[in-house]
Amino acid sequence: MSETYENINVIGRINSANYGALTKILSLLTTNMGKSDIISIEEGKLSTISGGGFLYCDLSILFGENNFDIIDPQYSIKLMKLITGGDEVVFLDDDENSRYLIFNTVDDKPLITITLPKPDPSMNPKITKPELGELQEVLEAINPDLVNTITTAEKNLESQYFILEIDENEDRSVVDSISTDKEVFKYTFNETENNTVKYKLFNPFPIPKPDAILVELYKTSNGDYWLKTTSEVGLAKIEYMEKLTPMGVFDSFSL
Repeated sequence: MSETYENINVIGRINSANYGALTKILSLLTTNMGKSDIISIEEGKLSTISGGGFLYCDLSILFGENNFDIIDPQYSIKLMKLITGGDEVVFLDDDENSRYLIFNTVDDKPLITITLPKPDPSMNPKITKPELGELQEVLEAINPDLVNTITTAEKNLESQYFILEIDENEDRSVVDSISTDKEVFKYTFNETENNTVKYKLFNPFPIPKPDAILVELYKTSNGDYWLKTTSEVGLAKIEYMEKLTPMGVFDSFSL
């Protein structure tokens, strides 16, 4: 994909079916993003900050090792969805004019073209994956149906955050339960009476209806917990990593 197209660099060629899958993935990821947010695809790897956590997705199957940065994501994705049909969709990096050109083709001829602005390099700080520490538990009970139930409860109850109750042991820690704030809705994994501590987390399931999901609890050497969810959606796996926040006295009173 290092070829040029009329002196403009081609950074991606995607068949129409995969393009539809891409816009679906981006649409899901940008639900809670604002105009000032940026989705960065660097060397084919998508990374961004969302809901207090880190999002990562390998899209090199579509973009190779090229870069593609999307500003004002919700608006940009709406524009991208205007491109439908055709044989393939081509992404051009018109660096001279600080823009991207995206169009679909029929018999190698452009059909629908949209223009997206490129962000100023200073607007896009380098984002690196966090160090999660040692794996404590794989939450095998969480499946796509349960994710849908939990996220529906969050939406219906207008919950501001989730509560993860962790049984902290010397050898390894395990998750006892996950609940909405005020614990109106609660799903119990293990009934224990050991050293349980409650933690806040905000957006563990960025994809409400994944095709498949893997949920893992990690602990760093300094005692911090991270929850990692890996959601499969079509051709991509979306990783979300969030550092858990211990609940304080005032949080307990608010319950």
